[in-house]
Amino acid sequence: MQESAYSNITSEKDTQYDNNLIITVTFNPTSHIHNWDTANWDSNSTHHWHNCLGADCPLKNPEGMNGYAEHVDANHAYLCDVCGYDMFVPAVPETYDIIVDDAIAGGSVKPSLSNASAGTVITVTVTPDEGFELAYLTLDGERVEGTSFTMPGRDVVLGAHFAPIGFPFADVPAGAWYREAVEYVYNHGLMEGTSAAAFEPEANMTRAMVWAVLARIDGETVSGPTWQQTARAWAMREGVSDGSDPNGLVTREQLVTMLHRFAG
Repeated sequence: MQESAYSNITSEKDTQYDNNLIITVTFNPTSHIHNWDTANWDSNSTHHWHNCLGADCPLKNPEGMNGYAEHVDANHAYLCDVCGYDMFVPAVPETYDIIVDDAIAGGSVKPSLSNASAGTVITVTVTPDEGFELAYLTLDGERVEGTSFTMPGRDVVLGAHFAPIGFPFADVPAGAWYREAVEYVYNHGLMEGTSAAAFEPEANMTRAMVWAVLARIDGETVSGPTWQQTARAWAMREGVSDGSDPNGLVTREQLVTMLHRFAG
């Protein structure tokens, strides 16, 4: 079969007509004879064809190749009946939003993705404000270990708890026998001070305070002005307490009962 291809294209201004342009295409006739690869099919997502095995084949697009035609799937099996091309297009997994809590104070967080499908690992970039450090992240109010999490199959709210750098409680002296214990519960978010600078180590604990500590150990976020209501709801939900008398001082018998129930 005879084929031809151009070898040169030139353009020049028409000397007779100012608005005209003369384009000259020079074609070089060839004597190429196609050697079709009829034993094998080439394909794209919509068509199939046999390529020419000749290295000097002038054809550049598959439209002129031997057997060029659309895929056929008469049996709806997602396979072309002619060339065997796999036409199956996997479903795009559903994605869910990652919403950053706008009530975060002391710093900011940014997830690696704003939405993702279930099972995707999300890395969180944490930027504390000056004088603060990250205590822990939360996902839908539940504490997250580290700075990454696996996306569940639902929209989520990403939160963070930032704490002041250093030890803030002036009423817990460096040489006190309980200083290390106070540092531990504070740094791990298990207990907060009675104010920004006071821990009141000799004060008694209320029933609500115990609920709050146990809830935080369980991964619940208990903070802010509604900490008591949050702790009470958790204690009742988990069967740790009936939620009565939240401001009452906890007795030894009540404490051991709540600890026993919490241990399960």
